[in-house]
Amino acid sequence: MKKRLGNLELMRIIAALFIILNHIDIENELLNQSHIAIFNANLVSFFHLGGKFGTNIFVLLGGWFIYNKPLKINRIFRLYVDVIIYGTIMYLVAVICRGELIGIKELIHSYTYWFPFAYAVMLFAAPAVFKVSQNHCVLKNIVIIGACLFTVITVMSAVIENHILTLFLRETIIGPIWFIYVLFVVNYLHAREFKSESSKPIFYLILWCVSYFSMYAFVVFCDFSEIRDMYSPLCFIASFSAFCFFSSINIRMTKVIEIIAMSSFGTYLIQCNNNMWLIWNKEVFKYTSYASTPLFIIVVMASVLLYFILSMIVVVLKKHFLACYKKSK
Repeated sequence: MKKRLGNLELMRIIAALFIILNHIDIENELLNQSHIAIFNANLVSFFHLGGKFGTNIFVLLGGWFIYNKPLKINRIFRLYVDVIIYGTIMYLVAVICRGELIGIKELIHSYTYWFPFAYAVMLFAAPAVFKVSQNHCVLKNIVIIGACLFTVITVMSAVIENHILTLFLRETIIGPIWFIYVLFVVNYLHAREFKSESSKPIFYLILWCVSYFSMYAFVVFCDFSEIRDMYSPLCFIASFSAFCFFSSINIRMTKVIEIIAMSSFGTYLIQCNNNMWLIWNKEVFKYTSYASTPLFIIVVMASVLLYFILSMIVVVLKKHFLACYKKSK
């Protein structure tokens, strides 16, 4: 297993933060309010781009750490254990908030959503991707052809209304395909002997900012919302440059970074949960009630903190029960 570095773990935390802030207005209810404060509206619009940006960073990190590693079923088993744990928590919270059972459909939704499925497919595909990537010429062609293909798909999804294209772009279909492509990109980085000691952090930081703000401009001024999809060229460039930036700087691993980073994947699973969108955002935090006031930022930050705290509690409890289990054997 690769050594966990402070810079990469900090990147994991930031990716989770962007995903949380993206989901604050997942159904565009805030931006559709006429009385929302301008500053709050710009803040929501800016971070609304961060969902798939953060997803790409998680996939890049995942691919980086499983590079040239054999398939381990335990890794997939642990993934779905986490899905069940966090899904159950979010369902129970939703039940408590409503004061009644909210139905078997919502419980099933707590366990079945696109990201864990796509991530599991990526884990299964990793050894085959590595084998194919040993031919550097083939690897380079896959990366180039994939970049062109996903660029075309991004543009087509914006200008063409087609049932088959819409079906293909469902996250349960395109998600695994995209994750596997990102694995090829990670293998290409290794083939080019990309190292965390790279000496271009300023370049990557500028590229990250330019690409992310370009996405923002496309969405706000051109109404080109498809540019924020995970497979769009600008979204991936932003994620890729952020990955390269954090890989290029040295940050000492501290206990705080380690603990928060351990909880970051849990916050992702919480954010992917349908009950979080429907219950927490609307009935617990009620962001829309504060949309026109300075309190909006305070409520948002409090919710972010709560998500991380909840995930950290789960991580600590899991480690405790695992340690007890090992001692009992």
